[in-house]
Amino acid sequence: MKLHIKRSIDIPQYRVYYVISYYIEFSPEELEIIKKYHLEEYPLTYNADGKPSSFVKYYLECTKDKPCNYKNVDVIQVLDVESRLSDRCKDIKALLNAVSSFAEGKEGTLEF
Repeated sequence: MKLHIKRSIDIPQYRVYYVISYYIEFSPEELEIIKKYHLEEYPLTYNADGKPSSFVKYYLECTKDKPCNYKNVDVIQVLDVESRLSDRCKDIKALLNAVSSFAEGKEGTLEF
């Protein structure tokens, strides 16, 4: 999995916007796991009220040909979104690894 991010600036009518365009490039193996185990609808984050707010499918919709964008006048907020994107990639990778370990019937022993 690779996260591609492009930073840019948009200045329409005397206001500066900081912009990031992004998409995640999934490997064929990762896409196969997502499809096989129906992870598109899997929630990655939750709101304060406990409702899901971010799903794997959202990141599948952002592609090289049609990247997702985030634009704001506050560069700190844009950088925060960029950081959260990195965190979501780590979450997705951990999810794929966990599902794979169950699918492969991995076994382990913990000694106490």
